[in-house]
Amino acid sequence: MSRAANWLSRDIPYSQSAYASDPDGDHTYRTDCSGFISMAWHAAGSYTTASLPGVSTTISKSDLQPGDALNTSSGHVVLFEKWIDKGAGKFSYIHESNPNDDMMRGQDYLNGGTDGRIAGHAASGYVALRYDKVVNG
Repeated sequence: MSRAANWLSRDIPYSQSAYASDPDGDHTYRTDCSGFISMAWHAAGSYTTASLPGVSTTISKSDLQPGDALNTSSGHVVLFEKWIDKGAGKFSYIHESNPNDDMMRGQDYLNGGTDGRIAGHAASGYVALRYDKVVNG
């Protein structure tokens, strides 16, 4: 989560072709939503929303923990930050949003709330993922 906070504080601009350094300065990652997740997970390189499932395990949305991801086949992924009200399904997330908004923190409900969407995409399309190389703590 500290890696994600670094990009959020730096307000890394969104781009599907640009790259930015990680907090250590040892790696660069694409500055789109899946590149952000790859950076937060300290992956060897930048994955895409299509390839993230290949390096992670699908988990129940109710089992989400800080650092997990919600990935949708419509081409967006967000980093789960924390539960605000787990019983109600309300949570906060961080994501590399779009060229107009760049890095953002958001809040929503697993069912998408009144509009049925999380970060502009249908909540029903999101799958919860946990990186295979997750390190607790």
